[in-house]
Amino acid sequence: MQTQTFRSGAATMMMWIGPFVALIAVLLFVPLPLVLWATSGDAAVLLMLLFVPVGLVAGLLLHLAGRRSRVELTGDAVTWRTLTSAPRTVPFSAVQGVEVPTARRGPRSVRLHLRDGAVVPVTAVSMSGGEGGNSADAGYLRTAQAITDAHRGWWMHHGQRR
Repeated sequence: MQTQTFRSGAATMMMWIGPFVALIAVLLFVPLPLVLWATSGDAAVLLMLLFVPVGLVAGLLLHLAGRRSRVELTGDAVTWRTLTSAPRTVPFSAVQGVEVPTARRGPRSVRLHLRDGAVVPVTAVSMSGGEGGNSADAGYLRTAQAITDAHRGWWMHHGQRR
């Protein structure tokens, strides 16, 4: 099995919003101060040009954060990383079961129940949070299902029953 990459809804959103933030920074904060300066003659409005590099950096950081936060499935393991974490890999041979929370309250992340009794949250697969509680978006559900299927497939291939 080749490596499959999945992202939560939030990571995908950041990956796509980043370039839009950069584009808006350029399209809005380049012509606007130039037009205002040309019409008013006030050079102070040119300080608005400082928003261009800020918007470009913010857009780039959002895009990179979305690209970095991901889950990778190979034939025998699950690996994930978030914006600030190093990659973490858990072989399917160590996983007893996969828990996929979908409740509005409680754990927000898919959790791996290991054979030694430990519970490991897959922090790159988290439900969206809001005022009403957790929300299992399509990206979360798709990624959680892929982890569950890959784990089940590994156990079936290796003759183990859960």
